[in-house]
Amino acid sequence: MPRGQYRIHVRERRGDGPAIVLMHGFPDNHHLYDRLVPFLGPRHVVTFDFLGWGESDKPATYDYTFANQEGDLDAA
Repeated sequence: MPRGQYRIHVRERRGDGPAIVLMHGFPDNHHLYDRLVPFLGPRHVVTFDFLGWGESDKPATYDYTFANQEGDLDAA
């Protein structure tokens, strides 16, 4: 998923109802939820890696602020 000039890794399981978006803590990545997602039944589930973590880009000159993390969530 593009986030400006960077790429955010997003994994999505299509399903019923509004999406459940799972955000990892720090340090961690989207695999934190691998064992949980199957228990969410037929729900639409989105997991992603914030920039700098997991399979997302790791820009060296990026400000890891709350506002930028909010932008990562919006992009996902």
